Amino acid sequence: MLERRGLTDWIVVFLH
Repeated sequence: MLERRGLTDWIVVFLH
């Protein structure tokens, strides 16, 4: 997993 949270945020938005 990437250390950056940007990618994680993107996934969260997509899941929402």
